[in-house]
Amino acid sequence: MQRDFMDILYHYCNPAAFLSIIGNRCIWLSSLSLSNDAMEGKLVGSTFRTLFDRNKLNEKQASMVIDAIKSLEEVIDGLGFCLSEKGDLLSQWRGYSGDGQGFSIGFSKEYLESLNNSRDKNTPGFSTERVIYELAEHESALQPIFERILQDILIGKLNPPSPPSMLMGLDHEAGQKIYELAREEYGKAVHNMMSKVFMVLSHLFRLKNPAFREEAEWRLISHLFNELEDECEFRISAERLIPFRSIALKNLDIPAIREVILGPKNITPEFVVSKFLEKNGFVGVTVKRSSATYR
Repeated sequence: MQRDFMDILYHYCNPAAFLSIIGNRCIWLSSLSLSNDAMEGKLVGSTFRTLFDRNKLNEKQASMVIDAIKSLEEVIDGLGFCLSEKGDLLSQWRGYSGDGQGFSIGFSKEYLESLNNSRDKNTPGFSTERVIYELAEHESALQPIFERILQDILIGKLNPPSPPSMLMGLDHEAGQKIYELAREEYGKAVHNMMSKVFMVLSHLFRLKNPAFREEAEWRLISHLFNELEDECEFRISAERLIPFRSIALKNLDIPAIREVILGPKNITPEFVVSKFLEKNGFVGVTVKRSSATYR
């Protein structure tokens, strides 16, 4: 079921990350493929496999498309900043905010979208995306792309041409000429198919396992192409080298942060948090405590 779009999206973080985000007025979009979900960026291929099986398509042609998608999954990483529709969720406090000692920062969704639109067009941008959990929704999201590829398969565009020796009733020269023309058309069809496969890019890091549905996640997503000299920085986290992009929270007409919720184990006085926010230019922010009784 489609949820209503939320005006405030929450980022759970530990105290050190909160200090960095507010003090430096920036957020980090970090590698999603190195996150706690081993299937990050890998569900598009399996969803296409389900759609192909349901339509009982030729395995060779289906494999061609699936392999193209898997190749795309291998060379592209998603850099993400994770948010939630829910600002006071116990599982989020336990998992992402120092076991409840951290903060939930309520960002304006409108601000985040305007922030990307206001960027220098020569720098990598990001999109604000709702994560999709239900398998039926995965299929619905990819169905339009699948149908465009399916149409080419059904009319035979992705059938490889027969070699000259199999062109009955034609001399070698005529057969070779027909074969070369057919190969040229086949090459164009494969290139066109790859262009359509590339359309799944926007979905690679939107699909997640249904087991994570409670998180009600949204993401800021920017793509990192492994084989290109894409702009990124690096940091160490959990014994791993993590690529990321830093996005400055510059002043716009829309306030960046609407509210901050203190975790159930966070003993910082609310007035201290308010002063810290104001000192760094975040004014008019509501500061309150979690309603979770967790200690």
